[in-house]
Amino acid sequence: MFLAERNRETLLRICPTTEPGRSGPAAQFTLEYRAADATANPWLALTVLVRAGLAGLTGDHDEPTVWPEDTDPARLSQAPSLPATLDEALEALEKDHVVRSWFDPRLLATHLSVKRSELAQLDGLDDAARIRKVRNVY
Repeated sequence: MFLAERNRETLLRICPTTEPGRSGPAAQFTLEYRAADATANPWLALTVLVRAGLAGLTGDHDEPTVWPEDTDPARLSQAPSLPATLDEALEALEKDHVVRSWFDPRLLATHLSVKRSELAQLDGLDDAARIRKVRNVY
């Protein structure tokens, strides 16, 4: 996961708080999850967030790298990238034994099958046709 100070491009962002004002930092606390889009299943996305949070709290993990706000762009290029396509994301999911263990195998197989079917429906279409097709579904 990419963690950074005051960076709106992080996947999970803890928004900065301020001291002045009518409420203290606890009342201003906001958590933003920025990776899911409108085509994601909100229940599965929330499930994965909760399970990942629990795994982070209970597991034995290395300390995360938090990239300071003034980090040089060349150094930021060392941060791991997310999958660039849905197909790459599905492949990464299939290879991730931890995340796969959070789901009933039948649910996971169904999800992978549905997403691959959606990709097949879009195969060979230009961007405008893909957008129209997805828009008409959602």
